[in-house]
Amino acid sequence: MEGDWLQEYLEEAVRRHLCTKIGCTTCGAAEFRDGLSARLREHSEQKEWPVFNQEHGVALLKALAQVTPVGDSRERTDFEKATRCVLFDLSQSFVLTSSEGDLMLEGSWAGEVLKRMRAHYESRLAAQQRHEELNDPVGAQKRRDEKKRLRREKHEMRLALKKERDRIWFEQHPKFEKPGHRSSGI
Repeated sequence: MEGDWLQEYLEEAVRRHLCTKIGCTTCGAAEFRDGLSARLREHSEQKEWPVFNQEHGVALLKALAQVTPVGDSRERTDFEKATRCVLFDLSQSFVLTSSEGDLMLEGSWAGEVLKRMRAHYESRLAAQQRHEELNDPVGAQKRRDEKKRLRREKHEMRLALKKERDRIWFEQHPKFEKPGHRSSGI
């Protein structure tokens, strides 16, 4: 099976402005996905369908390893979005989770797209975890208590420094009284 069929299909999908949004709640990128399935079926040695099996996944990975974006910057962006949709669908199956799938895409443009997708996913997970930690009521109370403690310590430090500065100043200026100390004069 040659891989140029996928290149042609992705270019066609971009030209036709097919929806390739991964989580599209309007159409689910159904026209794009159905077209991809039809093309895969045409170029696959295994004709059983609609069951997506290992052979279909391997065929799609081999074809993905050969695709490269073409056109102006908007078309290249749309081409990458379509590629991400294909990669996402593969990642939902058992095919792309294996190291064999990663090896098939190693060094290819689609492999770089996959790496960026995984990095984005990891950063989103980390951001979600930070958000959850920040909004945890127990953790929030602990952070507030810690801030109060730090402010109190800084205030006590400033008071101690002021007390020392005052002591030095009054030693150097004996004719002035310290506040709160009255001389027995007049």
